[in-house]
Amino acid sequence: MKISDNFVCGLVFVLLFIFSFQYLSLLIKVPFSLLFVPYRQVNMFESKSAVLKKNRDFFKGEKYVGYISDVDSEKVFLQSDSIFDFFSAQYAIVPSILVNDTEEKYVIGIFYGKDFEQKNMKLLKKLDNRTYIFEGTK
Repeated sequence: MKISDNFVCGLVFVLLFIFSFQYLSLLIKVPFSLLFVPYRQVNMFESKSAVLKKNRDFFKGEKYVGYISDVDSEKVFLQSDSIFDFFSAQYAIVPSILVNDTEEKYVIGIFYGKDFEQKNMKLLKKLDNRTYIFEGTK
């Protein structure tokens, strides 16, 4: 029985990859980390949206929910942290749709600075040190 050259080359490549010291630690760490570390608790996206998910009933029945940040509204989608905050908030309040304005019944505010301007909005609930729910200007 003749073994093809492609098979031998592929086998050598796979063996080199598996026994490479550079990837050996990765091959050992990944399965064990999935067994012993609760993934949902360390997932950054899940943890950022958890505070809003706990308050999801607040937005029940609302088709649109506003969003405000201390990042300028024109720059919200240009900075990676504010993009991440916007989409994690959207993920948390599904099926409502998050819109980048304050002209809705409710507005989610996520702020980086200690001081923020409420812009004629009433604070309804402080969720954590960065996340707030306001009554919108609608």
